[in-house]
Amino acid sequence: MEADIILLSVGRKANIEDWGAKESGLDIKNRAIATDDRMRTNLPGIWAIGDVTGKSQLAHAAYRMAEVAVSDILADQNAQHSDQIFVAETVPWALYSLPEAAGVGLTEQDARAKGYDIQVVRMPYNVSGRFVAENGFSAPGSIKIIIEKSSERLLGIHLLGAYASEQIWGAALALERKLPISALRNMVFPHPTVSEVIREAAWSVQASGGTDQ
Repeated sequence: MEADIILLSVGRKANIEDWGAKESGLDIKNRAIATDDRMRTNLPGIWAIGDVTGKSQLAHAAYRMAEVAVSDILADQNAQHSDQIFVAETVPWALYSLPEAAGVGLTEQDARAKGYDIQVVRMPYNVSGRFVAENGFSAPGSIKIIIEKSSERLLGIHLLGAYASEQIWGAALALERKLPISALRNMVFPHPTVSEVIREAAWSVQASGGTDQ
């Protein structure tokens, strides 16, 4: 692809300068308002959500933060305990490019940096008849799964190809529930669908005997 210039215009920084955030005594870390997993700040009765927390700059992440904060506020008013928490690591992301890309959880590099002993499996999308029929055998598409070897717990799932943004929610659910790879192997996927590549990759993990693919 040839181009005269590439403009990368993504990302925002939290506005903590114009409304007294620092002066109020709010805990500021990495230019954002620090919160716990219930969106509570260090000050009683003050919650923060969205980009200002520095946790995630995705709209759907902010929606979830709001749900968690409201649940906690209502529980707090009634002297109860909310079981709703925000887990940034299980928030999926999607890139609406051609082809699409999407992911959730740790990347391979992140997992190794955190000291996990991992297994990585890759699977091309062209194992799906539906994908080939609609996009052609040579169309770009692949799935990458990162698991912890000892527990077989899913650490990350990343997709590249058509429909990636429509499939990643299932992967996010698996990570949110801390499911092992066996849960994906035992799940019945409708046929023919592109999402079957997730199950195919899960079976490849079992067959690989603990070595990267």
